[in-house]
Amino acid sequence: MQESLSIKIDYQKGRKNPEEIFEAMALYISFYKNLGQIIAESINSKYQVETSLVDVKEGSIEAIISWGKNIPAHIAELINKSASNTAACLLDIDEITSQDQVENIAIGIDNTINSEIKDVISPSKINRKKLGKNLLKVSAANDRINDDETVTYKSSAIIIDFNTKLRVASDVGSIQEINNRPIIIEDILSVIGPINIGDSPWSFESTALERNFRARIYDSSWIEAYQNGFLLPIGPKDSLRVTLEYKIAEVTNNKKKLIDFKVTKVKEIIRGIYEQMEIENSENV
Repeated sequence: MQESLSIKIDYQKGRKNPEEIFEAMALYISFYKNLGQIIAESINSKYQVETSLVDVKEGSIEAIISWGKNIPAHIAELINKSASNTAACLLDIDEITSQDQVENIAIGIDNTINSEIKDVISPSKINRKKLGKNLLKVSAANDRINDDETVTYKSSAIIIDFNTKLRVASDVGSIQEINNRPIIIEDILSVIGPINIGDSPWSFESTALERNFRARIYDSSWIEAYQNGFLLPIGPKDSLRVTLEYKIAEVTNNKKKLIDFKVTKVKEIIRGIYEQMEIENSENV
């Protein structure tokens, strides 16, 4: 049986801009076709990946993609398994902004390939730059999907509700890290968007770097205390004194960019004017 995968979009009836559904499907198909080619190239396969649209179903759009008769069954099976693992990997990622994240996805694909094919002379090495550029297609497709619409990926017995929240920074495909070692500084971060549930990124404004960015807080004891209510909620004008890590990367034309921000330690909450007013008001009662 020829290996295939399907992508299904369940959309709103009467939705505005219906052309976006077809544009999104075209981008998802393009992403998986390119991913298949990247995987084939990683093991020095001479086979050119081909896809064919088998069916479009009424009530929702479902594209069934086969890998072409010219590809041996074991290569097609490998592409399917790697594509499934990639879809699963993206479930927990809402934002890709650094080469580190692309690297982690590529390592996962490499590990899948190398564990499946034992007779490959040289281990798989996914082209990181091509993978980064290809991920932009997923982000562009997700931009066209409304909040109450769903995208389902299916391959063999695997069914995955695709992560339509994923967004990818436009320059991820061109980023090259200058130094893998993180730069560590002490900083005071103004909190733009606190997160009360889970480990999603917070929005900050840096005093030392004079820029805004999003970063996760990796100080697990502080996060646990804050989210369990042992610390007063962080409000407007509040800041955090922290240990901050980041990396310097090079994008096009030798321009430098700061990437991969991480708050590794929260040392102090610096309360702003709103809380001071609240405290003063409570004292006057």
